[in-house]
Amino acid sequence: MTDIVTDKPRNPPALHAIMALALNRAQGPGRGGLAPWQLQRVKTYIAAHITTNIRISDLAACVRLSDSYFFQAFRRSLGQSPHGYVTACRIGCAQEMMIRTTLPLTQIALDCGLADQPHLTRLFRHHVGTSPALWRKVHQAPAHRKIAAGPASLPAAY
Repeated sequence: MTDIVTDKPRNPPALHAIMALALNRAQGPGRGGLAPWQLQRVKTYIAAHITTNIRISDLAACVRLSDSYFFQAFRRSLGQSPHGYVTACRIGCAQEMMIRTTLPLTQIALDCGLADQPHLTRLFRHHVGTSPALWRKVHQAPAHRKIAAGPASLPAAY
């Protein structure tokens, strides 16, 4: 917009930039979120208890906040709900175990705090876009892969 009398911009670009910066500081993602020590404590708690049922009240208690304030602060800090974050951690745990071990998917699901293999498969498909078995087949180290053609498949002449 311009001033009708002088035909000059009402708000110089520098003033506009300062106003935008002030608005971003007031509404930025860090405002009202968890302090760095709180975020670290929550992440440590989740990692230590990944195999168990993790409740919002447990997470809120470890940083001395009410459940509702913790939920909002967590969302502001990480951009997702605590449940979404824990689920992503569980999927990451499953991926690590699929790469590093030959355990069956049922055991991996239980070791990562999921109810059963179908629960793992449903969440894995939603978050990763493929089934755990196919993902494992593609990403597992060659030493862990089963050899399809073993000694039983050799011809009798050998």
